[in-house]
Amino acid sequence: MSKKRTSRQTRAATKQNMDSRAPVMTMDAFSNPAARIGFGTLDLLQATEYPMTRMTQNYQLLTSLYRENWIIQNIISTIPNDMMRKWYDLRTSVAPEYLKQMTQLERRTQIRKKLLLGMYWGRLYGGAVGGILIKGFVYALTQLETPPSVMLFYNGGARLTAQDSPCIEDLKTLQEQGTKILTCGTCVNFYGLKEPAVGTVTNMYTIAEKLTKAGKVIRP
Repeated sequence: MSKKRTSRQTRAATKQNMDSRAPVMTMDAFSNPAARIGFGTLDLLQATEYPMTRMTQNYQLLTSLYRENWIIQNIISTIPNDMMRKWYDLRTSVAPEYLKQMTQLERRTQIRKKLLLGMYWGRLYGGAVGGILIKGFVYALTQLETPPSVMLFYNGGARLTAQDSPCIEDLKTLQEQGTKILTCGTCVNFYGLKEPAVGTVTNMYTIAEKLTKAGKVIRP
């Protein structure tokens, strides 16, 4: 038998033996931390975090601003009040004396009141504070030696020039000082608002023109 034929038969037998074996799971893996690919490495999306940041740590200031602004009070309290208004309806086969004990415990611990207060705090320091700070920002503009030449209100900011806005008086003061108050008409229609209580309605072309030609643009 030739050497070539023997070698061919050997390779065939080896291949047959390998095909007949049970699959084996390997424990190795590819990893390239520098390129952020492979096993055990974070890609750009997985490495993303949303750390909690606070606009201010002065809770006394926030509470004081909250107490003087009835619109913010309604924003904060409406949803928690709706959630807690009917409390709960317990339907169970538990003996009445146990239900009575639970009711007494609720009254003693004032759990309903504490839950409502907790939701108030969460909404005040977790979102509605933005409305308080916007009001403070507009007021601060009225105290400047040189007020802004133009103020543009678009998207959700169109609500700030509406009749029930907490910023109306300050915006009127700015207008008297020479500031042009312009509100996006498309935004007014989209949010179902009435004619702005201060300033005039404009379009996105004018807004874009004002932004691009301005020497300085300030966003709160």
